[in-house]
Amino acid sequence: MDDCPRRALLGGIGAAVAATTAGCLSLTDDSAPSDGGSDDDVDVDVETLFEYVPDAFDTEITLTAADIDRLETADTPDGYGLAFGLGTAALQEWGGDAEAVSSGIVVEDADDFSVPLTVISLEDGDLDTLDLETDVSLESKDHDSGVSYEYATHGDSDDAVAVVDDVALFAESESTIDAALETVGDDEPTLLDEEPALSEGLDYISDADTRTAITDVDDEVPEFDLDGDDIDYVAFATTVVDADTLEHTYVYGLASESLVTDEIVSAFEDELAQEPAHLGDEPTIETDDNVVTLSWTTDLEAQRQAEDHDSPSGLQVESFDPDDEYVHVRFTSGDPTPVDELTIELEDEEYDDEIWADGQTEVGEDDTIRFEMDVLEPNLSVTVSHEGDGFGSSFGTTIFNNFIFDLQYDADAETMTIRYEDEYALDGDKLVVGVYDDELNFDSEDDPVTSETPWEGDTLEEGAEVTLDSIEPGQTVVVGWEEPTIENSLAQRTVQPPGVPLIEYEYEANRLTVELTFEDDESEPADDYELRIDDEPASTQWSDDGDTVSDGSTLTLDDVETGAQIGVFWDEDFRIGGSSAVPNVDILAEIDGDSLVLEYEDGPSLPVSSLEIDVFADGETTEIDLEEEVDETFEEGERVTLMENVETEQMTPSVSLRYDGNVIGSAFPDV
Repeated sequence: MDDCPRRALLGGIGAAVAATTAGCLSLTDDSAPSDGGSDDDVDVDVETLFEYVPDAFDTEITLTAADIDRLETADTPDGYGLAFGLGTAALQEWGGDAEAVSSGIVVEDADDFSVPLTVISLEDGDLDTLDLETDVSLESKDHDSGVSYEYATHGDSDDAVAVVDDVALFAESESTIDAALETVGDDEPTLLDEEPALSEGLDYISDADTRTAITDVDDEVPEFDLDGDDIDYVAFATTVVDADTLEHTYVYGLASESLVTDEIVSAFEDELAQEPAHLGDEPTIETDDNVVTLSWTTDLEAQRQAEDHDSPSGLQVESFDPDDEYVHVRFTSGDPTPVDELTIELEDEEYDDEIWADGQTEVGEDDTIRFEMDVLEPNLSVTVSHEGDGFGSSFGTTIFNNFIFDLQYDADAETMTIRYEDEYALDGDKLVVGVYDDELNFDSEDDPVTSETPWEGDTLEEGAEVTLDSIEPGQTVVVGWEEPTIENSLAQRTVQPPGVPLIEYEYEANRLTVELTFEDDESEPADDYELRIDDEPASTQWSDDGDTVSDGSTLTLDDVETGAQIGVFWDEDFRIGGSSAVPNVDILAEIDGDSLVLEYEDGPSLPVSSLEIDVFADGETTEIDLEEEVDETFEEGERVTLMENVETEQMTPSVSLRYDGNVIGSAFPDV
């Protein structure tokens, strides 16, 4: 079954909020309220499902139980979801419909986060209500314990499913199913019978709609004076009070009542006090012998309002004069928001709202704020945080980073001249120029091979320039503020080798043509350039035709197989261009009524057996089998309906056509 590493539930109580209100995998794909929700709607009482959980696991177990019908009555924001632990792992393995589940129990292995057993109530004991995509052929059996059941195995794994009365057991092995049937038929001890810590934890939250108990508590220890040996179990729960309110409970079963000190209780109180106001009612802490219980609520109405509110973000520096006292910055998006709910930090230091707000009581899209000119410096880090009822957003960016530098490379002299062409004067002491041996990106970890401060002691003004010697093709020159890194870069240029290859592949003739283009009338040594096919030197090279290459120098190769990878290299290992030997096609995607249609506008006849179509829509990719729609070849002008009942309100679908795995065409319909 699918694994999903459990998040660290407490690193601060705030993580507990996420853990108890948003699942790693949710059994409810649609978070809108349903008509269900009373206890009478549940096919099998959740407590009854515990009778099917055997004491058959060698590792520490996390146990989760949920009344899904009841949880669905909460009017949660879109995408919010309510947790059923890893409940859909079993259903995903079998391709089941999560919305068909009304209640269930999940057994999770605390060591590897696998799910050895999932127990789900069934409507009228009918497995078909789960709409399993996997072909399941149930076989009626009688167990040695006297239990009659239906059984099937998964064709692609060791997973198995059994149906007993109105209960489905999804397990990672037949032995787990066997142990569950022995527990039911022979009245063998259940997991809760043999694990009193789990049982006690769940009992404390027995009225909750979803509840989880954990005995492997090392990851659940709060960040104060307790360790794993001090805690027997942690249990947490969510209860739907009404459509607009969720109640959350966290239970710590400490190893001894002596551990429940005033200091520990105060530490819990301090953690809860840091939570945002949108949680709802004031959190409470109660103690009962060795047990500490924390409770709080979530105001879903405030959450929904937050979902509809776009906090101010996007900052753009307006035109300004360096001699002015302030620089004005405009929000490019966001709904009107009270100033007293916003915090602005410059370089991680809170900035005075009396200065930046300039008397405004609320700000949003197209409103301007201001910063003092003397705090302004290149690549200034700005963070805008919004904290209020239902809100907890943060937006970070850098401003004042668009300066005009001209970097000119002289290939003959191997020099780079950097000229400053902006009217805003910069502090030369903070400008550092670095040279790297390769292209620079955000994943680069290399240090510059050289670094210097050419304007140290001066103010950099328009027209100032410096020339760097011994700069070779492939190297990158960076002008940085305080450091010559990509994060601090004000300007950069990678020196490209001379020549740009133009690659053309004629599919029907299997002919490859590669032309080198150069600026002006320059010529270069032919030995510097190499054509490779599938990482091997091609049989024909430019050096075969002479000692030099110039604009228009061309190689033509026949019998190049479709799908071959083409690369053009300079000076042995510097790749200056590449492509795949694939057909050149034009495709068009359009919405016809509510259908997504693909038209082959232009290109050669293509064998359908070599083609694949991917449609990306609603956050997932669907592969379309073209052989079911088209005869042996896909011809110019043919139209194929890819999908019916396509909705485009949330996302415009995209279509990719692949030939032997290589994308040869992409299209987006106009909607």
